[in-house]
Amino acid sequence: MLNSRFKPLVISVCGIMLISLMATTPTTAQPLMTPTPPPPLSVQVGFSDPEFDKLEAARFTVLNQSLTFEAHQHQYRLMTINQKLGSIVTVAPGGVALLYQIDGIPALRWSQDYFKLHGQTPFILNDFLSSLPTPGDWNHDGRLLFAVHGDHDGTIWDHSVYYIYELLPNGTVISRLVGNIHDGFIVIKIELNQPTNQSVLLTAWDVRNEMAMGTPNCCGPSVKRYYVLRGDTVTDISPRLKYRYDEDLNRDLAYLKMTTVVSDNDAKIYAIAALQMLMIYDALQQREVGWQLLQNIVADAKRNHRLPAGTYMDTTFMPTMKHLFEENKDFIAPEYADSAESMHNYYVEPAP
Repeated sequence: MLNSRFKPLVISVCGIMLISLMATTPTTAQPLMTPTPPPPLSVQVGFSDPEFDKLEAARFTVLNQSLTFEAHQHQYRLMTINQKLGSIVTVAPGGVALLYQIDGIPALRWSQDYFKLHGQTPFILNDFLSSLPTPGDWNHDGRLLFAVHGDHDGTIWDHSVYYIYELLPNGTVISRLVGNIHDGFIVIKIELNQPTNQSVLLTAWDVRNEMAMGTPNCCGPSVKRYYVLRGDTVTDISPRLKYRYDEDLNRDLAYLKMTTVVSDNDAKIYAIAALQMLMIYDALQQREVGWQLLQNIVADAKRNHRLPAGTYMDTTFMPTMKHLFEENKDFIAPEYADSAESMHNYYVEPAP
């Protein structure tokens, strides 16, 4: 890099001379800067707790976000504490969320290590990073709910996951999504007071097919599902919201009915549209309709010489989809059809 002490004009006119000067100009070694350690967590938070000693020993040393709220006639403080890596706190370095009851002597009621969970950093504030409702009675039924946004660096699909918890009157915290969201899906949006005859609408995204069928990182066949949270029940209402699928479904159908496949690579792109169509019908709980429709479309494409015989569609895709249909399993990319990892449940949380 050229020495910044030289003006750009000198660089453009006398570049050779500048290089010579740079080669002969002595430099002074800069002393290494010792990173300034953050204050103890007890100072950052404002009170002491043995849990802070454990966190500091594990390098969770930076109070990142904090909010207070009232619930069940008590005062609570929800906070996140991040790791500090060297002298830099990254966007998503890993972190822990903690909930304290703070009327009287502060008492830890709940904590979750999101770095252990999925290598994530928790966020609890509604800001440019997260779209989170504040803790409260979201359903107007006396239940106190709060949410945490788990995030981590990178471009993979599951970098942003929303978790929902209920704070019970006795101070216990339980997850409202464990066992209630379809395997391979993550909640990416929380909407309150929606006109669905329920209060809380959850949008979940299918992340099972990342990089499948020759697609690059962060891409691949995908579909959304929609859930309603009321009380202790989470219900899949995707079939009632068909209008939300119409645009994608019509696009996929038009592509399948109009495209002419020339190469095997074309056949893979054709198969991606076919799989997305099947996944939508799966979400709508009309898998029989979707499978029969795809068989008709493929037969018509072959009859009209738009889909040659012996491509990826014949050798891999259609046989795999037929097997999944007969086994009553989700339609999924062929390379993940028998993989337990592709059906990972993001809402089975380890102990704190």
